[in-house]
Amino acid sequence: MTVTDMQEIKTASIQKLTTGKDGGQDVLLVSLKEAYQSKPQYQRALKKEFDRCKDFDHQHLVKYLAMKDVEGLGTCIEMEWEDSRSLLEYLDEGHSEDEKKRVVGQIASALEYLHENGMVHGALDPTFIFITKKTDEVKVLNLRLRYADTMSMPNSSLRFIAPEAKDGTVTLDARADVYSLGMIVKTMNLGTEYDQVVNGSCSFGRSERYASIEDFMEAFDRRARGHRRRTALQPWRTV
Repeated sequence: MTVTDMQEIKTASIQKLTTGKDGGQDVLLVSLKEAYQSKPQYQRALKKEFDRCKDFDHQHLVKYLAMKDVEGLGTCIEMEWEDSRSLLEYLDEGHSEDEKKRVVGQIASALEYLHENGMVHGALDPTFIFITKKTDEVKVLNLRLRYADTMSMPNSSLRFIAPEAKDGTVTLDARADVYSLGMIVKTMNLGTEYDQVVNGSCSFGRSERYASIEDFMEAFDRRARGHRRRTALQPWRTV
């Protein structure tokens, strides 16, 4: 199969992310970088990734479509795609607090869907979150990037990952994604009103975090409502 207009999204992982057009349809392709294409264990892992995620269907998740052999890339997971920028690029554009809170709610919705369907992302960072250029809708990439070794993973991604997800000694639950979402909120610089939400999400011990995305959003919305009330009650100031 031939895909046109291909553009690579740079990662430090063993996977290669490429956008392009398949028969006029925008797609995202996940393949293996050349050095790993001949290794059966990585090919099996790519197929396993597809099998565990192919049935998920949520408006804020990038949808898996098919496994295909693509000229120049080899075996790929093909996903739906829409012209987007990364979450960090979106934040650099200077969006309002309400717009950022809308993004948080959409990320939370995607994570809650995964948890309801028996899956934990476990490695969420801004690299996995895209915002469409047309409508500013969140699209979370539900994919676990693999690295050649622990030193290959960039520090910019490591800081978003829960401690228990780094050492691999325990089975992950929703609290690993709560940690990541709390770190994302911290990156958004929404203000000190949300410090308690961040602290309740990003404790080293997972028993000290919110137990679920629902609990996280309840605390997040409570802070947002309190901030709006305080802002509304502030007297006008003249200069």
